[in-house]
Amino acid sequence: MSPTRLPVGIGDTAVMVATVRDADGAIVEDATVIYFSRARRRVSVTREGEVEAYRSGDVILIALVPKDPANDSRRPDARVRVEVAVTVPLPPVERVAFTRVPPKCYVGTRPRIVVEVIDAIGDTRSDVTLSLTSSASDVARVDRFGFLTLLQPGRVEITATAEDASDTLTIEVEANPVHSLELQAS
Repeated sequence: MSPTRLPVGIGDTAVMVATVRDADGAIVEDATVIYFSRARRRVSVTREGEVEAYRSGDVILIALVPKDPANDSRRPDARVRVEVAVTVPLPPVERVAFTRVPPKCYVGTRPRIVVEVIDAIGDTRSDVTLSLTSSASDVARVDRFGFLTLLQPGRVEITATAEDASDTLTIEVEANPVHSLELQAS
């Protein structure tokens, strides 16, 4: 069976080729080989061995020589059976985007910014390490959850990075117009 491990990217195709040999090692020319997938929604394979990947993950494909070559069922009883491990890696990160930004930023507040990480096939990823940095930590600091600590008026750039993608957001921190807040029970 060629190959015994098959790396395939999402949206990519490959072809598996089987060579059937008898007990003496001679090639059996007219042997019927059937292929099938244990996870068709992730990786499909036609009965002819054409493989296509739809989602990332590890999948086992099966190639078998049926006991009865005339049997048309999806999974006939096998005379010989081989498993092929298919690995479909996660696609790389294509871009990072700030999706929720406060309209105004005031000293003494802790607003949260939200960043979305999008991969090469357009899926939003939450399994990727996201780094957030501030260009001026005396004006604003940012933690790993996206919360800003606004310290003094000024301009600051917040940069979000995931793998090789990054985006930068410029924020103008203003003096807080509110000096006190009083609550009374009624």
